[in-house]
Amino acid sequence: MRFILLLLAIVTLNVVAQIPNKPNPPKAYNDLSSKKLLASSEELSIEKELIAFEKKTSNAIVVVVVDDLKGLEIADFGDKLGEAWGVGDEKKDNGIVIIIKPFGEGKREATIRIGRGLEGVIP
Repeated sequence: MRFILLLLAIVTLNVVAQIPNKPNPPKAYNDLSSKKLLASSEELSIEKELIAFEKKTSNAIVVVVVDDLKGLEIADFGDKLGEAWGVGDEKKDNGIVIIIKPFGEGKREATIRIGRGLEGVIP
């Protein structure tokens, strides 16, 4: 039984370790790719819009651009990143994570993951 718990703990830590660290200070638009998707002025404009949206609605949107999903399906990557970064209010569960993988190995992918608190508003 201890072996199974240890194995489960190792697998869980390994998956969490694969998720990029939350930037400090936190940002709403995060281009973590080796090739920048947008110009700096466009990134700043999106950042301002996302912050204004959160102030107006209390719903947080985080956009993350990556080259590599670390062996995870894009939906799992988005869910784990949202949890690890604490996107949205914990009690309201009102975070939205947009993952974009335009470059890197494999196919181009994108996903939108929403917190349970927004499921009635965003299907």
